[in-house]
Amino acid sequence: MHIKLADVLKLECEKPCVDIIHATVIDKSSITTYNIIKQMATVILADGTDYVKALVFDLDALTMMAVNKGIQIQDFIPKPNRQIVINKITKIFLSKPVDVSEEVRQTIKESMNKSYDTLSAALSPKKTHVGQMTGIVAKASPVEKKRIRATGEEVPFKKLKLRDLKGEIEVCLWRDLAQTIIPEDQEFKPLLDNEQDFLEDDPAEQEPVSITGIGRILKYKLCAVLSCYRKKLNNTRCEKCGIQYTEGSAASSITGQILPKNSVPLTFFHTTS
Repeated sequence: MHIKLADVLKLECEKPCVDIIHATVIDKSSITTYNIIKQMATVILADGTDYVKALVFDLDALTMMAVNKGIQIQDFIPKPNRQIVINKITKIFLSKPVDVSEEVRQTIKESMNKSYDTLSAALSPKKTHVGQMTGIVAKASPVEKKRIRATGEEVPFKKLKLRDLKGEIEVCLWRDLAQTIIPEDQEFKPLLDNEQDFLEDDPAEQEPVSITGIGRILKYKLCAVLSCYRKKLNNTRCEKCGIQYTEGSAASSITGQILPKNSVPLTFFHTTS
């Protein structure tokens, strides 16, 4: 089932959602490193009803997200503060862009451009979305575990002390952000909240089936010996029969996913000898 982004904001946080959202990519951040070797990025997605910030932990999925292009997403995790998580389980489909209302675009622009100093952030009311501020990291605590009272879940947590010309403020970082490497004396800006249109090319003389999205397409080499049951090659060698293949002599297979309109994702295979 397809749902609008306005409905995504009403979903229960932390509960995986198997529904599909269809949105336009509005903005895409640079890649951030956390846990020393892991990487992620933030992508702003919008439709005609609202917008969300997607925390993308799957870099293969990130390469499919281009600004002003369309995307369909299934199996994501809703988070607080307009966020959703996209990970290895999430299914991504290239799609045509959806119309984004001027009101939604203006709301996104105001959110991205809003900036606070330490004093105004410290004086803002509790439980409000402050916005973005810029400061120098004066001190960073070690990462520890904090228990969320409502759920009993233990999550990573650390504190930063940020300073600017107007003073200092303590910022609490949770979950994946807490494990991001943020060196002291460095500037930190926390937010305190392929060109082708693949779609709907229907045959004229048969009942149309609209494909609304195309997922990842993978190609790999196979052993051409039938008794090996098309075993995937380890580089150029079949580990079952021992045959070493030269360039172009092995069989190959292409697999991927498509998203038909009003249906579930379908996987396709095509093998050549």
